[in-house]
Amino acid sequence: MAGATVLGAQGVASACPVYGPIAERLGSLNSKLHDLQEHSPLTSSDAQALYNIITRDISGLTGLNGEIQSAADKTQLAQKKYDVYKDFRVYVLVGPQFDLSTAADAGAKAASDLQSQEPALQGDATTPLRKAEYQNLVLNVNTALSVLPGIGPSALAQTPFTNFQPVIAADGKALARGIAALDKAEADASSITS
Repeated sequence: MAGATVLGAQGVASACPVYGPIAERLGSLNSKLHDLQEHSPLTSSDAQALYNIITRDISGLTGLNGEIQSAADKTQLAQKKYDVYKDFRVYVLVGPQFDLSTAADAGAKAASDLQSQEPALQGDATTPLRKAEYQNLVLNVNTALSVLPGIGPSALAQTPFTNFQPVIAADGKALARGIAALDKAEADASSITS
């Protein structure tokens, strides 16, 4: 992608050509930054943490691109190019951080909204079947609320320099468990009100 420009953290274009893998990562980060700023369900603390991660990586990659362009020799150039993969884990860390945090925070909000409807739903649960569905709903909402709010902070605490893969994998499993509980609770709420 020689000849392209780098959008830095503040959206200022750099005049130097962009090393292909940096350009790809900057494109992904700028897209996530746009999504974060335009339509994010994140809590304010998770949104701020993710904003800091994304803008730090945009700034770092922009600076690293300049170092690649001015490398004095092939050895230095090879090391700088390796740093793109070692220090900026856009696809295996930042992407999952964004996805996990967004899904978990949206799920936690939905579970909280459903929890606020519990008194009305309890009043609608007049038959033994509906009462059982209501009890399942309460159990599943509580499960979702015990799991989902912790996923964003856990994922966002990881860095390229920590052993982040097991944490991200565990957060992914927790997200699946929390969303499954939320789905069951929503199905019970729908059944109770039908």
